[in-house]
Amino acid sequence: MMKKNKKRALACFLAGMMLFALSACGETQTEEKKTVSGENTVANGVVKTLFNEGVTVEDNSTAATVREGNIIEVPTMYYQQFGADPSLGDDAALTYGGWKKTNLPINADKTAIVVMHAAYVGEAETAPEQFQYCEYVPRSYRLAKENFPAVLDAARAAGIKIYHVTFGTGYFEEMPGYIETQALGAEANYSPRTKATGDDIISELYNFKDNNVTPGPNAWDGIIAAREKYLNFLPEAMPQGNEPICTTSNELAEVAVRDEINHLIYMGFAVDACLLSSEGGMLGMQQRGFMCSAIKDCVTAVENRESTPSKHHTDTALWRVSTGFGFVYEGKDLVDAFGLVKK
Repeated sequence: MMKKNKKRALACFLAGMMLFALSACGETQTEEKKTVSGENTVANGVVKTLFNEGVTVEDNSTAATVREGNIIEVPTMYYQQFGADPSLGDDAALTYGGWKKTNLPINADKTAIVVMHAAYVGEAETAPEQFQYCEYVPRSYRLAKENFPAVLDAARAAGIKIYHVTFGTGYFEEMPGYIETQALGAEANYSPRTKATGDDIISELYNFKDNNVTPGPNAWDGIIAAREKYLNFLPEAMPQGNEPICTTSNELAEVAVRDEINHLIYMGFAVDACLLSSEGGMLGMQQRGFMCSAIKDCVTAVENRESTPSKHHTDTALWRVSTGFGFVYEGKDLVDAFGLVKK
């Protein structure tokens, strides 16, 4: 029964991973304005990962500044999705404004960083099934090592709230941040949604997906065994002190409302799947009234055979964040902005 329940939970996670969108990012460039496209630089200890080659950002931003109090003007990326020319027919989106960057405010007292599914699941040699269907895991390890510390250190130094959303179970239940979250009783008033009933045909279809779509033939047992042995927070994402640890959207909302937070800025994995649709992800939090944004160089997407050369799914997911949820930030810009916050 335990293995069956774990398989069902993993199946729900995988269902979220299938939420990919089809989009092309605009490539507008104005000679009089700064433009940025596919390159990597390092500044202030943060790897500044820009969009893939060919995607241009019209940059009208300046350095972060204080508007008043702890309201900070931060360089912010957004996608201008209007201005389509209908005379171009199916290519009308070519005349969208595309990616732009300008200074917009955040209220540091009402903004929190959400570190979601930044999980250690073993290594390719010790957990091969995990790595065979989750190609982004090595990339998530690298991004966390290179980019998480500067952002999280700056947030903690500035007194910015940091929330952690877990991946699976069995590695956090004794931590103070989880115990305090449970004491709030977020799930006590939760009414379960009406659910579909299963039958033999649905089971047959799910079994076919397990063997032919993901994670592959006979992979579940290896994945479950490896997670029972290795699953933990990534070292760079380990909660400190009593930073809240949440397992559901209800719990995350409870601690955020308690702290008078209304803007959640996500980092973690994967931005086109779990960060959008899993418990604690953007969709559920947006439905509860929170603005949800992402840190571009602290997320990555699930790529497939066709998208991986360009990492197109990552670009598309960031476009989805910008057009459907909130804004997109670069780690360096948030580090600089947090340095202006008065504790």
